[in-house]
Amino acid sequence: MRKIALLVALVVLAIPTAHGIVQSEDGWHNAEWISCDRRLDAPSFVPHNFMGAWIRSPGTENVTAYRTKFELPDKPVVRALAWWGPGVKLPCAIVANGRDRFFKKEVGRGLRRVDMAFELVAGENTLEIRFSKPEKSPHACFGMRVRFADGAEQIIRSDSAWTAVTEGGPSVPVLVAANYGDESMEMVRVLGSRRLAPAWFRTTVEVGPGLKKATLRHCGLGYGDAYINGDSVSDRVLSPPQTDYEALAMFETDDVTRLLRLGKNAIAIHLASGWFHQSGGFGHVFSYGKPRLRAALELTYENGSTAWVVSDPTWQWKESHIVESNIYSGEIVDYRKADREWAAPEAGSNWQSAVSIESPTKKIDSC
Repeated sequence: MRKIALLVALVVLAIPTAHGIVQSEDGWHNAEWISCDRRLDAPSFVPHNFMGAWIRSPGTENVTAYRTKFELPDKPVVRALAWWGPGVKLPCAIVANGRDRFFKKEVGRGLRRVDMAFELVAGENTLEIRFSKPEKSPHACFGMRVRFADGAEQIIRSDSAWTAVTEGGPSVPVLVAANYGDESMEMVRVLGSRRLAPAWFRTTVEVGPGLKKATLRHCGLGYGDAYINGDSVSDRVLSPPQTDYEALAMFETDDVTRLLRLGKNAIAIHLASGWFHQSGGFGHVFSYGKPRLRAALELTYENGSTAWVVSDPTWQWKESHIVESNIYSGEIVDYRKADREWAAPEAGSNWQSAVSIESPTKKIDSC
């Protein structure tokens, strides 16, 4: 009998909705999953201003690598973003000072992107595009922008100073087959990144007199930090926890009564990809889709009435001043884009309407 009662209790608590099965919390009053209208697969090209030439060996000998050496000053490197790859589909690696990246991964007619800051040293550096097996005069291209802590930059490109390392023979100077962007080789699409900058999502909340309690329930996938009138609703970070999102997503519940005031208020959620759309950490894209959120604010008044503000396409979004965010490689911040519009009840400029998006999960449960 106790087993039957427990089964009935579980069925009652799991409420099927169009937004996934919500564990308790009365379904959040039909809050929708929302996102931005950016595309993860939007076409993009490797920047032209620092890519090198397409190079190849001068003869028909088998090539094991293309190699160059360069000097770096003795000062901290904060980033060394490189694009590299062959002109045809080949397994190859980018190797800096003996440390390889993406070895034995097949790279097609498109360039890989990688941050090589940790592989570089002050003084002389050796760089190779190394093939997993000898190839006959393959084409390859390379470009890297090294940024230092003092703001200076240094560009390293593939050019005629590189050498071809041949199988069982000497290294020979390469030939420049084509300049990057020439009609014969064209521009090359970026592969293996597909990152989305974090974004702010916001809406306005009208609070009447006699507010007794305000409860905010929210789920931001991958990570979503919630704010009321510019103040964080909690001290949690990297939340909600990582799960198998297709099976279960976790939501957070916060008492935000103290943060609301009579009249107009601003709810804002800072949404980043987190583990939901992991791109670039080890060279792979591991994604459940576009980052998205779901939120509901429940306002309970002293007279017993209740009002709800829920996520839907009336919310607005805008890219934040954090232009890149990644679990492994950290954040890149452009403080020129920083503002406090997200903290104001009325939206400022360049805000766009949010879009409804399908539920990413079968079940959503409280942390």
